[in-house]
Amino acid sequence: MDVKPVVTYAGDEKLFASLQPLITQSLPQEPTEWRRSYGRPVKSVFVDASFVPFAADILPKESDRKLIGRPILHVFWTDCVDVDIYKTSVRDEIENWQKILTQHSIQDWMIVIVETPELKKTNKLLPRTTVLDKIRNEFASKNADRVVSAVDPIRSESRWADSWRGTLARLRLLILTAYNTALIRFEDLVREELAFVLEMLGLYDEALVQYDELDALFTQFVLNSSVGETPSWLCSFQRPLEKWSGIWLNQSLRNGGLGMEENEGRKLIQNGCASLLDLRGYLFSRQCALLLLTCKPWEIAQRTLPFLHNCMRESMLLEVSSPPGATACWVILCCLEILSTCERFTDSAHVSAYSLYTAPLWAYARDKLCELGELCGLMPGEEPTSEQLHMVVSLSAGMGDPPTQSASSASASSSNSSSNPPPKEGNSAVGSVLSQPGQTPTDKLKEALSSQEAFKRHYLELAELAMGTFKHIKRIRSARSVGRDLAHFYLKMGQPSQSATFLADALDTFQVEGWLLPKGRTAAELAECYRAAEDWGRYAKMCAAVASCPVLDKSERIEHFESLLSTLPKLKNESLILPFGDSFTLRSVEIISNRASSPGGYIEAKMVVECLLPGECVIKSVQVSAERVTRPTQEDRRAGAKVGRKGTTKGRGGVRVTPRGQTTSNEGTEDATDDDCADDVKCRRSSTGMISNQETMPVLHMAEHLDYLQDGGLASASLVCRDPKKLVRRQDSQGKYRKVSTDVVPHTDFSNSLSARDVTIVPGKNVILVKA
Repeated sequence: MDVKPVVTYAGDEKLFASLQPLITQSLPQEPTEWRRSYGRPVKSVFVDASFVPFAADILPKESDRKLIGRPILHVFWTDCVDVDIYKTSVRDEIENWQKILTQHSIQDWMIVIVETPELKKTNKLLPRTTVLDKIRNEFASKNADRVVSAVDPIRSESRWADSWRGTLARLRLLILTAYNTALIRFEDLVREELAFVLEMLGLYDEALVQYDELDALFTQFVLNSSVGETPSWLCSFQRPLEKWSGIWLNQSLRNGGLGMEENEGRKLIQNGCASLLDLRGYLFSRQCALLLLTCKPWEIAQRTLPFLHNCMRESMLLEVSSPPGATACWVILCCLEILSTCERFTDSAHVSAYSLYTAPLWAYARDKLCELGELCGLMPGEEPTSEQLHMVVSLSAGMGDPPTQSASSASASSSNSSSNPPPKEGNSAVGSVLSQPGQTPTDKLKEALSSQEAFKRHYLELAELAMGTFKHIKRIRSARSVGRDLAHFYLKMGQPSQSATFLADALDTFQVEGWLLPKGRTAAELAECYRAAEDWGRYAKMCAAVASCPVLDKSERIEHFESLLSTLPKLKNESLILPFGDSFTLRSVEIISNRASSPGGYIEAKMVVECLLPGECVIKSVQVSAERVTRPTQEDRRAGAKVGRKGTTKGRGGVRVTPRGQTTSNEGTEDATDDDCADDVKCRRSSTGMISNQETMPVLHMAEHLDYLQDGGLASASLVCRDPKKLVRRQDSQGKYRKVSTDVVPHTDFSNSLSARDVTIVPGKNVILVKA
């Protein structure tokens, strides 16, 4: 910060003027241990100071509660080494100086006696009493360490350097001691000024604590006002919102100082003219400044979303009135400023850390921009009215203009980013977040509201950044949610093919994870996209998926079932293959007659199939493939158990629908020679059909665990899973998410099959007899 501790000087001003440049340069060069009260940890602090002449009118009064600009230590300088001269003049000067300090209840002072090296060389015999002894006896009998003697560093040799370093060390220590006394006295009264002091001393983490406590204290007052009486000072923050310029972390703020916008916000608070968002924005910008000084951009991003939600809630509790869209503009500006600040840290460790928190910020900014687009008539297919155009002008005026410093600093940073890097960040780069370099968040938002084309460009860019960041941090579900919204936007733009791409990704995710209701709704939306694109094959597949979804309304299912039947003639000679398990559930397969061994014999089986379609349909041909199996030996059973763990099976099924309305149901089964094999057939079926690689549940690798008593008896027995982490691991969070395509259905060899023709299938349970 630009503010430094204030130290006054009295006595020989000419002497101090000759030493001041050296003191100012040397004082902050070495750290000093600061031992604070109340058991707080010891801190290593670099102390700097600003020196002003001593005067009674600048001394703080008893009621003065300011810490910034307050003289913290008072030093008297003299080069008198003659006892007689001291008695005649210097003693009176020190006495008058001490009286003024005592009148103001000031106990933090220091006296420095500067000796010349020539005097050290000529006086071989030490005098009986020195000026140092006299001053200590008369003015510092209980504080002898406040009176020090040093050799003039300008005219002395290197052998006297230790004397001057000791004086500087004592000066640093007394400055910190003075601050410790002041902080104990005013800690609960001047918390913000205390934060400035701690920041000034380089204790950024402790300064941040003060702002966090101010933040929590204000929130508590707001919560209390919602259930009780509102304090008079809090009523001033209930004034209507007139500007929404967001927060501004400009270049000077990033370097630890108070920027133009921040100074303006502080003045508004001091004058009682600040709105709720002004106060909140000021406190948060100070917190961000301290976090930037400690090189923690990820914590800034982590704090931003709760900060924005908290501000919106406090606005509601205090009933702050605002024009439509004003708070949305403020949220977008805050998000873009924080995101732009984080983008300046390009180190891979920083990017990985803050990406966890910037992804929700991109999504939140996109949501608020969509809200503004609907409010101002900027969505695709809409034409803004004159009232909406006037609203855009009012919102742009409420944003205001960015500080004049921002343009120059941004252009300078973009042209030469290495000249002004963030503190402790050597490889940072300054770049644009959304568009051209040098554009501020205010410029970007105003541009987005200027026309429908600009709005579309910025909305799509925010959505792509949100979706890409979610994928980067392996939050696939959140990325799919953004993709669905993006699909609706493309559909409004009249681009159903683009919309279908995002909806298909979402459908695959819902299908893999078994979310029936989102799967059904997404399939219905995808069907509309395919119908708009006149892709009748995929449209028929989605109609079948919607019609078979048991959690959707029956009317909607019937509507899509009828659309499926009416779409089949449009396919002409194109075959349509659908997964069997989407529309049918195979409950059981049982061989009821086996006469294959006799001449002209046959095999007849009974299938119990549950139809999920809402209407009756005629299946021209039903076929069930058969494979010959042999009874396994003991070794084969062990080997089969290992294979079963890997989830490998042979049979798969499907439904073939032709343009003429013919439907062929293909479902695997095994040929058997006795009833035991028929039982094996039942056991190898799942509730949704034949078990496939993707449908196999993970095998629990269990082991017995025995607990024994001290006497050797068994206390308990249990089963434990050897590797639970592998079992409960989410595929989409581990980078192994695989897209499951519903367009490809594996085929089975039907050269040996059981079949039935002209079978009528009704919704619900159906018994089908197949014969070969």
